[in-house]
Amino acid sequence: MASNIAPIGMIAGTGDLPQRILRACSSQGRDVFIIAIKGQTPQALVEGQKHVWCRMGAVGQAMDALRAEGISDIVMAGGVVRPSLASLMPDSMGRALLKRIGGTLIAGDDALLSCIVAFFEEQGFHMLRIGDVTDTLTADLGVMTHTHPSAQARNDAKRGYDILMTLSPYDLGQAIVVSHGHILGIEAMEGTAALLQRCAHYPHAHGAVLVKLPKQGQSEQVDMPAVGLETVEALRHGGYAGMMLAAHKGVMIDKTEMIARANDYSLFIEGMMVGA
Repeated sequence: MASNIAPIGMIAGTGDLPQRILRACSSQGRDVFIIAIKGQTPQALVEGQKHVWCRMGAVGQAMDALRAEGISDIVMAGGVVRPSLASLMPDSMGRALLKRIGGTLIAGDDALLSCIVAFFEEQGFHMLRIGDVTDTLTADLGVMTHTHPSAQARNDAKRGYDILMTLSPYDLGQAIVVSHGHILGIEAMEGTAALLQRCAHYPHAHGAVLVKLPKQGQSEQVDMPAVGLETVEALRHGGYAGMMLAAHKGVMIDKTEMIARANDYSLFIEGMMVGA
């Protein structure tokens, strides 16, 4: 029997998130048409799935393929390595996007990604958030684990929140580690896993809290802060107390297993309201 749920398109990059979205959509009976990026999207992701391979600069080809499938709702998932301008070879629509992007190519990721989202929407597409597709991959509001944060952990989370929001205009990382009021580290180019490993060696690390949140004004359709099983393992090995995420926005890859392991390790995971 054909599904009554409208199909979606997925612009797929690297990592586990695209596969998790496919699974979630399959459980809903929803078809997914994949825009696979040459040199970026894993071949295994598209096996058995309707898809088209496009080079990075072939924006018009991707849009035409989506329209041919009758798809207007699309989601972006997974990491993408920025190509050099020389390697892009954009088609006419790609050139229009590059002209629009302009200086954001050398600016922060937030400006670049927001520009891409706006461009697709001006062409008649609707860019979905991960949470619009499924709630099985985003943080719930409130404590999701058996262990609850202590009063000190909540104070540390609040301090981390305040600092991340203050730093938002500078397009820095999405994560911070706080312990008993001490700022142990702020995420930079190294990513969350390296941040946790680095901070675990500091004197105040035991009982520290990871706070990972979207930046103020960040487009919610792309690059939402994501955590996974490796994050839980890093928290355990580093002696952390737990993590605070953005409710309904923060992406939890392997959410069910993450919560189960956090329960085994007596870690807390909580979702807090951020923004609207």
